[in-house]
Amino acid sequence: NAEEKRLQLLLADQRLCRLHSYLRSEAIYELSLADAARLVCLEEHYFSTYFRARVGITFREWKQEIRIEHAKKMLADSTLPISQISAQVGYHDPTSFIRFFRRRIGLNHLHSEQATNSQGAEQKNHKFGR
Repeated sequence: NAEEKRLQLLLADQRLCRLHSYLRSEAIYELSLADAARLVCLEEHYFSTYFRARVGITFREWKQEIRIEHAKKMLADSTLPISQISAQVGYHDPTSFIRFFRRRIGLNHLHSEQATNSQGAEQKNHKFGR
C-alpha cells in the first residue's frame, strides 16, 4: 500500500522520524509547513523539497492523506455527524470537507459509512429501549 510505503520512508529518515513522533502526540491538522520545518531544524523551502524527495508527496498532500484516513476511521467507528467529524480532522467548513472527501474517496463511501453508522445507532437505541 502506498501509505505504508510512505510511512516507511518517513521513519527511515532521522529528521522526518522526529516529525512523525511529534505528530503522533500533537494535532497535525494545525501544523503548518513552517512549523514542521522548525521541528526538524530546516529552512521552510528546503524542508518542502526535502520532504517531497524522501516521501514522494508534498507535506500538504501528506497531511490531507492523514486527515482522510482519520475521517474514514471515524465514519466507520462512530455515529458522529459529518459536521463534527470534519471539525475533528481539521476542516472548519463541513462543505469543504465533503467536497474534498468526495474528490479523494467518493461521496458514496461517505454516505454509506454514515448510513451504516446511523442504522447501527438506531438498532442500539431500539435494543436499549431508547
